[in-house]
Amino acid sequence: MWTASRYRIVVALVLSLAIHGALLALTPAPRGQRGRLPEVRKKVSFTLVARPSLPVPLPREELAPVKPRVTEPLSPQVLPEVRTVVREIPSPQPLRIPPQPVSVATIVPAPPVVPIIGSAQEVVSILKEAETAEAVPGGVAPTEIIREARPLYQHNPPPVYPGKARKRRQQGTVVLEVRVGVDGGVAQIRLHQSSGHDLLDRAAMNAVRDWRFEPGTKNGRAVAMPVLVPVRFELK
Repeated sequence: MWTASRYRIVVALVLSLAIHGALLALTPAPRGQRGRLPEVRKKVSFTLVARPSLPVPLPREELAPVKPRVTEPLSPQVLPEVRTVVREIPSPQPLRIPPQPVSVATIVPAPPVVPIIGSAQEVVSILKEAETAEAVPGGVAPTEIIREARPLYQHNPPPVYPGKARKRRQQGTVVLEVRVGVDGGVAQIRLHQSSGHDLLDRAAMNAVRDWRFEPGTKNGRAVAMPVLVPVRFELK
């Protein structure tokens, strides 16, 4: 198949041969030479220069249409079920504290005592006079009738057992000297005999200070007089 490039090459070759032949025919033979010289053939060389061929466009291959890639929708992944386990903490059981021994402050009624009227010397003298009157035959007995003051136990709260004394297992009996007024109230109080423990002594005095008494009498008349009140603290 003749293409444009091959056609141009053939035309150039024919023109080159024609030009060289014309040049040889027009060249005259040299003079002075005898006879006819042998014909010298000249070697003619020529080079055909071909024009650079234009790039032949290749037939375009029809590209197959790219099919869109169909991405399947991802189904949601099912995670394993998470279980929250709450351990039930048992409620704390109340501590069972063994019952503590009940502390009882026992009020011991005062034994019959001779009412103290006046100073201690007067009491001694009264006792001696009574003994003398009993010893001497025909002696005259005193005419005064004296009745001692008495605590109203049913209306008086018992002393509170001190907590520290209870922990220390302190026990004992406190004897208080109480001066009872004519109205049955406590006019004065002092420690007559200690229990050996300061906590018990103060607890007894704080309680008895607010007590009520049946006032003492002399010949049927209410008089102020002292009385001894024992208070026993005992752990059972």
